Amino acid sequence: MERVRFITHKGKQVLLLDYHGLADEAETLAMIEERKRIVTSQPKGSVLTVANVAGARLSKDALTKIKEANVYDLPYVRRAALVGVDERQEKKVEAVETFSHHHHERFATMEEALDWVVREEK
Repeated sequence: MERVRFITHKGKQVLLLDYHGLADEAETLAMIEERKRIVTSQPKGSVLTVANVAGARLSKDALTKIKEANVYDLPYVRRAALVGVDERQEKKVEAVETFSHHHHERFATMEEALDWVVREEK
């Protein structure tokens, strides 16, 4: 699935979750399942993710599945960034973070998010 794939940025592997402009619920749910499959195939604490949510319209069911996936992925994800969160999406993002106890740094551009996610923690 092209919307869920690993890319390389500055020599590091990053899982790109491309929800950009997505409105189709079936495609969104398929993405979430693919994400879970890929993330859990990686070593715990190793996955770097960037999710582009610009223009995405998420149904209540998709949002519930994203919340569940964030909890399920928590042991595997080391750093997570979001791109394109608008005012309409902010409450949904906060709901996901509250449910999963996992914060996502927010960025205006993909380049900023990728640079941050691959940067070594101090």
